[in-house]
Amino acid sequence: MNFSWKIGYITKEDLHKRFQELNILNRNEFDTFMEYIDPTNKGFLNFSEFSHKVKPNMGKTDDMGNFLNPPYVIPSIALSA
Repeated sequence: MNFSWKIGYITKEDLHKRFQELNILNRNEFDTFMEYIDPTNKGFLNFSEFSHKVKPNMGKTDDMGNFLNPPYVIPSIALSA
């Protein structure tokens, strides 16, 4: 799929499609996630905005790699690690 990162931003719709393809979040979780990464509800993000709020290992996982809580619930973990 061809997303809009190449022109400097990604829309909420494109990001939701990609998350659906990867089976990452359900619709309610995605909406909560978007409230966190796009609090002004612009409907799009540039790479800087996205990467500022989304970090690797933001959520705690069990020994099998499954998230114990959704990543957007505890965003400070990536900063305190």
